[in-house]
Amino acid sequence: MFDRALGSLKQKDCTAAFDPGYIPKNGKKTFGKGRFWSSKDSRARAGLKIGRLVLIDVKDSTA
Repeated sequence: MFDRALGSLKQKDCTAAFDPGYIPKNGKKTFGKGRFWSSKDSRARAGLKIGRLVLIDVKDSTA
């Protein structure tokens, strides 16, 4: 499935990007919950760490 989705990108100029972030989360029993830096709020916030890997089509300016 992944190869099929990327098949149309073989003839294009693409680059990959990683976008780290976090999901706000309250509760004491949530596995993996910690304090992570929020650039938006300029402080550490409680939540879950996430990451997104995206492919960017340079010519069409799409991800």
